[in-house]
Amino acid sequence: MFDKLDKFSREKRIPRKRLGDKLVNVESLYEKSERKIERAKSKSPERFEKINKKYGYDEAGAVAAGLGPDETGHWPSRDPITGRIFKGKKHPTFYKTLQGEKEAGYEVYKKGGNLYSRENK
Repeated sequence: MFDKLDKFSREKRIPRKRLGDKLVNVESLYEKSERKIERAKSKSPERFEKINKKYGYDEAGAVAAGLGPDETGHWPSRDPITGRIFKGKKHPTFYKTLQGEKEAGYEVYKKGGNLYSRENK
């Protein structure tokens, strides 16, 4: 059963994510992530790298893996060969990646400071 806010978001096609008992506008999560990344850029390269790994998307890693955007402009969430996840754990749509991996029968795990997915055993 959907509450009024959830029904509204579906009618208006506003992407929403459930965080605990709240529905959050995904666009606002993107804005928050971008602000954090921009602030980190102005502080130091080390800070930027740390924050970007958490909130961002590793576009350079995707390109190095020979990947790019599809016809809609969407970049892949993981490398199909190595299983490396390109989104940070606090990326606004990381929850979709987890959901997709689970539905495909994969599990996400951490290795060497990066996230990967593999077939669930």
